Amino acid sequence: MIDMRPSRISCYSGFSLLEAIVALLLVTMLSMASFSWISNLLLSVGKLEENAYTNQIKRNVSEFISDVNVMTQPDGNRSLGGIDISWTANLIEPIQEGINLRGDKTPFEVGLYRVSVNVEDMSGERVRFEFIQVGYRALSDDVF
Repeated sequence: MIDMRPSRISCYSGFSLLEAIVALLLVTMLSMASFSWISNLLLSVGKLEENAYTNQIKRNVSEFISDVNVMTQPDGNRSLGGIDISWTANLIEPIQEGINLRGDKTPFEVGLYRVSVNVEDMSGERVRFEFIQVGYRALSDDVF
């Protein structure tokens, strides 16, 4: 005959206090690591947004100043859409007579300038940068 009575091996169900403390410790450590990771991620996103804004300002202002002839207007101030722009151009190569691709002389004098730009927006944020630009001057009035 088969004995149908439950065995006498005692089974515990649930967690002991030690297991609960270890589980809470693991959850706490994972939470702290996750919060640290999220914090670093948010800081990186903030830096990326700031760099994108600065690069956009640099591109827009460089495009604007590329239309300015720095030989005839080596410094100046402009206000565009809530952004104040000031620039100063310094000659870095001597002014010389222009030459075209065939080697023929042109009716212009040209010079190479280093342009220093300061930009301030409505929030007071400042951006400073430099670039190189060619300035020109017509040798005679009948060129234009």
